[in-house]
Amino acid sequence: MHNINKILVVSTSIEKKLLEKKIIDKISKILKSRPNILWENVSAEFKLDPSFTNNDLNEIRFCFKNINIDMNLIKFRSQSNRKKKLLIADMDSTILRSETLDDLAILIGKIEQIKKITKDAMDGKINFISSLVERVRVLKNTNEKHLVKIKNNLKYNRGAKELITTMKKNGSICALCTGGFYYIANEVKSALGFDYIQANTLEIKNGYITGNLIKPIFNENSKKEFLIHLADKYKLSLEDTCSIGDGANDIEMNKLSSLGVSFKGKEILRDNSKYILDHSDLTGLLFLQGYSKSEIQ
Repeated sequence: MHNINKILVVSTSIEKKLLEKKIIDKISKILKSRPNILWENVSAEFKLDPSFTNNDLNEIRFCFKNINIDMNLIKFRSQSNRKKKLLIADMDSTILRSETLDDLAILIGKIEQIKKITKDAMDGKINFISSLVERVRVLKNTNEKHLVKIKNNLKYNRGAKELITTMKKNGSICALCTGGFYYIANEVKSALGFDYIQANTLEIKNGYITGNLIKPIFNENSKKEFLIHLADKYKLSLEDTCSIGDGANDIEMNKLSSLGVSFKGKEILRDNSKYILDHSDLTGLLFLQGYSKSEIQ
């Protein structure tokens, strides 16, 4: 791979600030590379020798496995390629702290029924559309007021606002793409400033959920297809794209985008993603693109 830059990005959460100087010094000594501090005690990057491999990455991760930091190997041709121009982000358990369908199930006393189906879907054990239809059926005759309560009490993962605001200020297109519900996603779009949303629509009649979804129903391939659609619309190459999610239905978009991130992801997604954030907040995706504290909004 001619003229490819290799960088090791190390990050943790802004809240915990676990990346102490002694850790940075130890990494620097192992890599024989001086650190570029992106955010003190939160993130740093190290320029790597071209011979650095994924095996080397696994070895250095093993050395620091007892410390809650993320280490990712980034490859890029130029700094302009590194900062992505299109983001596709999952909603539940990624931008938002929880699965909103589970939150709704708690409110109506049907959490055990819903949670088992949700877990099987996110772990890739059952077809996503089948599981979604099954879960929505459980919601039949639920009063819309419960959805309103969920919408008015959304909890965002730390770094969500910074991620979207910073990328948009840099001219990026940001899309929220979810197998969850438009009713919730539209609120998230407004709150954070996403440019686009793709989400499933619940059928609601006379103030009650009917237990049906309005077609089209988006599946595990829909996020990948939306990424392709937006990249084509804005004449972007896949090298200009990034994505982030936590579950099995994020695998295809993460494989396609040039920076596909598993964010505190299920094992099946982690196993299918080159980039993993288990300990960082959502600003970790900014650090992977080379953003520093002074650039983060």
